[in-house]
Amino acid sequence: AAAFKLGMAYEKGQGVARDRARARTNYVLAAESGHLKAMHNLAVMMVEDGGTKPDYTNAIPWFRKAAERGLRDSQYNLGVIHARGLGAGQNLTESFLWFSLAANQGDAEAAKKRDDVAARLDQQTLAAAKLAVQAWTAKPSDESVNAPRAKPEWQNVAVAPKKKQKK
Repeated sequence: AAAFKLGMAYEKGQGVARDRARARTNYVLAAESGHLKAMHNLAVMMVEDGGTKPDYTNAIPWFRKAAERGLRDSQYNLGVIHARGLGAGQNLTESFLWFSLAANQGDAEAAKKRDDVAARLDQQTLAAAKLAVQAWTAKPSDESVNAPRAKPEWQNVAVAPKKKQKK
């Protein structure tokens, strides 16, 4: 979690000089330890980094790892990638799956895109895709990495002694 937060600080230049290389290094560290938002942010950096050629080949696995564990934004991005055939061939069935899963979590734009993709699928393929959505379950994620909690004893704030008032 700390590496993710440090990555965000470097990416946005909050409290430190903006440094995308350091941001990426910290996102890799956090993503490799299982941090879902770090996986997503790392993949986004690979796709959008500094105007260079988008690296979908390396971004897709990170989007997929986060999406498979239920991260809505990564699910949406995989829907776009598969609909457009970015980094791999177009796969409308996969696109439908990921847009549907993001839409099921309240993403209105994903719902619109899911419906657009559905209109392009034949009835048999659409029925199979809908079954895949119904059968889908998220892989477990490590809560200690993604939602760390401070130890209870750390919650006790030390209280400074009261100053004596002068008479």
